[in-house]
Amino acid sequence: MNSGERREGMPPEFIIIGAMKCATSTLYEQLENQCSIFMVAPKEPNFFSDDDVYDRGISWYRSLYERTTDKSLLRGEASTHYTKLPTYTCTVARLSAHLSPDIKLIYVVRHPIERIVSHYIHEWTRNNIKEEINAAIKMYPELIDYGRYYYQLKPYSEVFNKIAVLNYHYLIARPQKALNAIGEYLGCDEPLKWVDRHSQVNSSASRLRDSWIRDSIVYSLPVSWIRHNIVAPSFRDRVKRYWQIRNTPKINPENYRELTNIFNNDLKEFGDLIDCQGLDCSGFSSAFDFSRVVKI
Repeated sequence: MNSGERREGMPPEFIIIGAMKCATSTLYEQLENQCSIFMVAPKEPNFFSDDDVYDRGISWYRSLYERTTDKSLLRGEASTHYTKLPTYTCTVARLSAHLSPDIKLIYVVRHPIERIVSHYIHEWTRNNIKEEINAAIKMYPELIDYGRYYYQLKPYSEVFNKIAVLNYHYLIARPQKALNAIGEYLGCDEPLKWVDRHSQVNSSASRLRDSWIRDSIVYSLPVSWIRHNIVAPSFRDRVKRYWQIRNTPKINPENYRELTNIFNNDLKEFGDLIDCQGLDCSGFSSAFDFSRVVKI
């Protein structure tokens, strides 16, 4: 079977490829809410990145899209594992083997040091990281690597023709305008409408630290009934704070300077790639609005 035959009839028309902790869950929920779009569930199938999922075969992946019979819908997925080098090294090759080079990709980015803090909180709540943030930065290189946007996106730019880069800060500040631009990029027939109830999904700061002991007690039927019908919400919130990170982690000045140098070097090349000159940490948040479509 040649590459053209492999690509023929593959279902997704667009994929949100990352980056982690850059509001991809919010974007997924907003697109899922649109009448003209079908987003697969689970939100992150991670088919092309994770070996154990890829081993299920392409037929399994196709089956995710068979849950809708409406052929007029634009079909997409969102998997942040797709831009997690060097953890997942086969992703681009697998995508290229099965999908058209003209599939529309969306890459969401935010200030890279802010992304590190959010990533750290995420891993802390999942008990994957127990050290404080400054020690963690030295011990877990993925905290830095997943925010090196040029490093992550360059392999895609060598294979795929349509990559739109969305600025997280623009999405949060002007959500409807950002969604309008996304709809135009995707070629939606109808305007997309931002839904406020989906405005912030999966906020790291509000997550509870994982605890199977707590969950087995709190979510048991008797305790759940008591919690919802007798215990005051204010008291429940006070108890939740015990399981949440209490203060925003602070990166010390020495590490902040080192991170700034690392990211500025990456952002210079990233800016060249997306035609946004002079991109660096100091002006990142307002450097560009919705999309820089990379056409190779």
